[in-house]
Amino acid sequence: MFRSAKGLIAGGLMILKKKTVLFIRKTFDFFYKIKLFSPNFLSNAGIEKSLKKILTENNANLILDLGCGNSPYNFFFLNNKYIGLDNSKNSNADIISNIESIPVKNESVDTILLLEVLEHIDNIDKLLGECFRVLKKKGEMIVSIPFMYNAHSQNDYIRFTIKGFRNKVSLAGFEIKKQICIGNLVVTFILHLQYLLFFIIPERFPLFRYIFFVPIVLLFFILNIIGYFISFNVENQSTNYMFLIRKSN
Repeated sequence: MFRSAKGLIAGGLMILKKKTVLFIRKTFDFFYKIKLFSPNFLSNAGIEKSLKKILTENNANLILDLGCGNSPYNFFFLNNKYIGLDNSKNSNADIISNIESIPVKNESVDTILLLEVLEHIDNIDKLLGECFRVLKKKGEMIVSIPFMYNAHSQNDYIRFTIKGFRNKVSLAGFEIKKQICIGNLVVTFILHLQYLLFFIIPERFPLFRYIFFVPIVLLFFILNIIGYFISFNVENQSTNYMFLIRKSN
């Protein structure tokens, strides 16, 4: 009887532990979706601000968003014809396709978006050739790329300096019309610290994220506020770059 009671208590504690971990996980995921608590907040905020500046010089009709994912920037294009393309069936794409072989007619697109996509492309030259093909004469691309930013997936292949990227697109028949540097060493430090706490340490110690849930959430919130208000841009210390690129013709 004693053993039976002991087993019931142990089983109950095990269920309680699982439910507690599940609750913390769901709570953490909830806060992660709130921008100010996210480890990607500063990077995304910098991209959004830069995109607003770029779009003041762009009057496109048809927008093709390559590697659109969940289309986080489509609200900028409510007055345009916006088409999202991605290779994932779990995305919000209008077209599911390999972006290195764009299923669109020649010279039919006004503007192409490549936002945080190029670093995941194995054959960049082929993709740029496809972009050149589908863009209209004097068509444009809006491209953002990471620089001093963590390698964030198994398919994260490359980083470019401004000069290196300028040479790459020039060989593909494009010219850079405008460039914006995003971030500085302080923002870079914050992003790397957040990446360490949110991804690297939990990979080795899975319970870390849940044991220190409250301090991590509060720390991310404070760091994101600090980083947002001191996010002046320094070229050689940038977390990301954004370019407005025009098809040469």
